[in-house]
Amino acid sequence: MSWSGIADVERRFDDAVELITGQETANAITELLIVAAGYSASMTPIATSNLLNSQFREVDRTFRGWKGRLGYGAEYARYVHEAKGVLLG
Repeated sequence: MSWSGIADVERRFDDAVELITGQETANAITELLIVAAGYSASMTPIATSNLLNSQFREVDRTFRGWKGRLGYGAEYARYVHEAKGVLLG
């Protein structure tokens, strides 16, 4: 029995995997983080803008795929996050 087109199927499969695991995924994660950063910034208390200006985002390729991270680098960011009370505004 002879199979035809196997090389084409393998090439297309490799192309699909590269699309899923490649730069397209990194771009999608970056866009998602930008939108999330906007929502987060709208809820961030602004006294001196230090906390707001310390916002960062990272997109890294890992062994298992891609990882995105959004956070605040100011030393007191954790305390603001864990503070009790209701956000006004």
